[in-house]
Amino acid sequence: MAFAVDVPGPPRNLRDTGVQASTIEICFDVPESDGGSPITGYIIERQQTNRCPDKLSIIQFPVCCCMYSAVNVFVHSSRWSRVNKQSTLDLTYSVDVYEGLQYYIRVSAENEAGQGKPCEPIGPITASAPIGKFLSVEI
Repeated sequence: MAFAVDVPGPPRNLRDTGVQASTIEICFDVPESDGGSPITGYIIERQQTNRCPDKLSIIQFPVCCCMYSAVNVFVHSSRWSRVNKQSTLDLTYSVDVYEGLQYYIRVSAENEAGQGKPCEPIGPITASAPIGKFLSVEI
């Protein structure tokens, strides 16, 4: 008798455990249901949403022969981008980001039946260096 295998449920309790200028550390718990087949990996995705950092935000274009106009560029993508090229079995992950930008992050699980629905995203999370943490050096 063959058992029907379904895709796994969404991972639970997605949260960020640390935000830096270039990474957002996340962790999550296994789904309630594995769909009747062991989880083979997790897929991490991010969605970028906000104004580009100042060093990238000004674009100048010619208005006429000798004048230029500057425009702030706003970035909002409704598209989710996969972060990990290969799925991972780790329940923690370091997501590469760009300082000053905001991100939503979500995770989905996969098994032999395929990829399940993603969990509820967390965010927006602004990639920035931690504030208030200073290194004390005695001379």
